[in-house]
Amino acid sequence: MPRPVNDELEELCGQLSDKKRKSEKITHKRSELESELKNLSQAIFKEVHNFPERFPWFCSAADLVHGYNQASKMMKVEHIKHAEAKDELKNVHTEKKALKSVLRLIEED
Repeated sequence: MPRPVNDELEELCGQLSDKKRKSEKITHKRSELESELKNLSQAIFKEVHNFPERFPWFCSAADLVHGYNQASKMMKVEHIKHAEAKDELKNVHTEKKALKSVLRLIEED
């Protein structure tokens, strides 16, 4: 037996009322979250803006990269100097051997 139209209309009105309440709660919660996000954004902006004054010892990322590049260049120079010194030492040892050989030849004569 079909339900009377009034019963169905009342049920639909009740569902609509529930949906409106849920929508209002969601809208209110969204508003609260947006407000909180705005407050946090402002706080972060203040922190970032004041960061250099509050932490003057802290280097920026660019400073760190620049420092790393400088250190890397210095290490390359030191490696080159070390290799040159090693080559020079080899040459000195070779000359020493050659001189010893010459001295032996002279002493044998």
